Amino acid sequence: IIIAVSGAIVCGLFAILGSRPSTYWLYALAVLFGLTGLSWNGIYLTSVGEFPHVAMAGTATGLSFVIINLGAIAGPPLFGYVVDITNGYRLPWLLAGFCMSLAVALTAIQTKERMVRN
Repeated sequence: IIIAVSGAIVCGLFAILGSRPSTYWLYALAVLFGLTGLSWNGIYLTSVGEFPHVAMAGTATGLSFVIINLGAIAGPPLFGYVVDITNGYRLPWLLAGFCMSLAVALTAIQTKERMVRN
């Protein structure tokens, strides 16, 4: 959850950079996004197998893997399309941050439900 929250914050920082950001800010945020926004899915997929009952671990992992890969395939073209129609990067980065925030919320709900069952 911490990594996904950090990724959402980095997306928000990208959104407020403006049209002529400092190269150093751009590099710093790119590194942070690589460490958070692009790497959380490996940790997420690992933890997905721990949440459902043992009989459902394979199904949950497979379904999560399909959804994450659909996002990896469809996300970049959609990001570019939103850049094209808005002539800027603010809205696409805000949408990416929203998606990561949604993932945080769903993970928190899933974690809470697991704690209630155990």
